[in-house]
Amino acid sequence: MKVSSLLPILLLSLSANLSISHDSLSVLSFTKNISTLSSLTDFSIVEANKSVIKLYPQVRTESENSKITSIPINLLKSFMEHPSVIETDDIKKAPSIIGNSKNTYFSLPGDRIYAENILEPGRYIIYKPNQTIIDPETGKSLGQEILYIGEAKTIGPKENDKTLIRDERAQERLPQNERFSGARIFGQKAPPFIEIATKLAQPLIITKAISEISQGDKLLLVPENSNERFNFTPHTAAKDFQAQIIHVFEGVSGQHIGKYRTILLNKGTAQGLDKGTIVSIYEKLPNKTWVDSSNTEKITVKNIAFPVNLVGKAMVYNVSDNMAYAVIIENYDNAYIQIGNFAAGGGQDLEDIPEYEPKP
Repeated sequence: MKVSSLLPILLLSLSANLSISHDSLSVLSFTKNISTLSSLTDFSIVEANKSVIKLYPQVRTESENSKITSIPINLLKSFMEHPSVIETDDIKKAPSIIGNSKNTYFSLPGDRIYAENILEPGRYIIYKPNQTIIDPETGKSLGQEILYIGEAKTIGPKENDKTLIRDERAQERLPQNERFSGARIFGQKAPPFIEIATKLAQPLIITKAISEISQGDKLLLVPENSNERFNFTPHTAAKDFQAQIIHVFEGVSGQHIGKYRTILLNKGTAQGLDKGTIVSIYEKLPNKTWVDSSNTEKITVKNIAFPVNLVGKAMVYNVSDNMAYAVIIENYDNAYIQIGNFAAGGGQDLEDIPEYEPKP
């Protein structure tokens, strides 16, 4: 029988074993010591003679990088909706809330709030800067963790040309977001020839609040194409990739990190990471000192190194130049995943990885 005539049968047999989940995203996960029959499309061709071709199915050991598991897509969307770390300079430049229409300190959903400058129209997240994230390898700041507290959208007059009224002098002498207004001296209106440059506050309406929103909170525009961030294909990291878990979001330092928690890695696109990258997570005991006294004439002090333990897997879902957000997708045998653990593309359970030497 010819190979070409076998292909429809092979494909039909293969497709019968496939399923698609509409409410979940299939990602690579990993299990240990699994042996499976390889795909029917994996076969050896042996030419017995010029007229006969024999096909031999093969059995192979499935690697730890090949089992398929599922993550709810809504869970990933909740992680990917907005960044959790922003560079300090960007936070300083970000627009801030300067008040609300009720002239109260706190604002609630439905309230009108004001930013200190006219903003690009659209949807904004509202956040508070939190702690600074430091790369333990370089000692440099990667930015500040932010606390998401709500959302707002810009509003304005029906006629766009009424947003900011500028005369000819303002158009010639001031930036596009400023106009002239009369000055006041000691509470009294100054003469007409004394004018000062004036910015117009940007009105927004709060659409969502999960915590107190107040003056000084920051605003970040949500891109219109934000849904494109959900389009990626899970794939394994390069074998030589190495990183470290340096932060866990909505967690406490020193506690163990469970499945579906978000972590921060101290490597990013500059080191070859992209969205969908799967990394292995290892933990390792610190080296111990051992005194070798087997030779009574010469006592030697040596180190005892421990092999790594494969404790889980994580998938990168957002990435910048020097850091990456990842979600824990596997936690083997309820192993301890924590800040300081080693993330890698290659390696296997109980391997000796000399470059990973945790601090005592």
